[in-house]
This record gives sequence, structure tokens and C-alpha cells, in this order.
Amino acid sequence: MSTNTDKLHEANVIDKEKLNDDHKKSIESLSNEEVEQVISISKKLGDIPHTTGAPF
Repeated sequence: MSTNTDKLHEANVIDKEKLNDDHKKSIESLSNEEVEQVISISKKLGDIPHTTGAPF
């Protein structure tokens, strides 16, 4: 079973190598439905340049 962090990383939503322990803890507290919504929103937004201030 993969973690929420792994699911978001595999969906190219986050780079898990750049996350600290607090980030990972917060991500793991999300429900499966919340993770799926984050993935869905990310797909709709497409690639956002890191210079926009996006947190991930």
C-alpha cells in the first residue's frame, strides 16, 4: 500500500525529496478523497512554474 506522499509524488504533484517531516506528516493526515482531489486539481491546473510561489 502506498502512502499519500507516494501517491502525490507518482502523480507529479509533489517532489517528495524536497519535503520535510512536517510536510510529510500533514500529507499523511489527508483522507484518500482529499488526495484524489489534490491530484485532480493539479491535472486541471497543469504545470505551474515554481516562480509563482506554489508551495510544492
